[in-house]
Amino acid sequence: MNWMLIYGETWGGFSILQVDSGVDTGNILAQQIFSIGVDDDYNDIVKKSLEIYPKLLLDTLSRIKNGFKGYPQDKNEGFWCSRRTPEESEIDFYSMTDIEIHNMVRALVPPMPSPELFWIGDPTECGYGRGTSIYVVETRIIKREYRGVSGKLVAKWPSGVVITCKNRGLLVTKVMINGEVKPAAEILSEVWE
Repeated sequence: MNWMLIYGETWGGFSILQVDSGVDTGNILAQQIFSIGVDDDYNDIVKKSLEIYPKLLLDTLSRIKNGFKGYPQDKNEGFWCSRRTPEESEIDFYSMTDIEIHNMVRALVPPMPSPELFWIGDPTECGYGRGTSIYVVETRIIKREYRGVSGKLVAKWPSGVVITCKNRGLLVTKVMINGEVKPAAEILSEVWE
């Protein structure tokens, strides 16, 4: 489910597959698609799955009981995603666009390990020790254009701070530091230049 969001998919889907000797290669017994909003996060997708899956499973079991065998998957459709590594959870404002960062953040909200923000400035300025990690847990795509050196805080809004990415500014609204979620403006604006 994380990859649907990381890749910026606008539609997702759930399938029930017949188990065979491969990995996810058995016949398709049922499928259902759903829309993914621009700000839907991992928890929203889990909620959708909990709404869809029980009924889908019961309907499928009923169909199997009546002799349904499913239909083969088209091997030319879809793609495989690898297992994610911790290194793939690092936000790099210099090489990533606002959309790429936003998609990563919404795919990795708590309880998932959230993406780590490389510290901008000296964490001791905010009363935190060196080596303190800050994790981004909520962002918003904004219409207003902000440009400049990537990774800089360029504006403070009531709802957060704008940090320039590879292509433009992104509003960071919530961060997690020392296991506690806080408004980004409360933490990051303390290093405002």
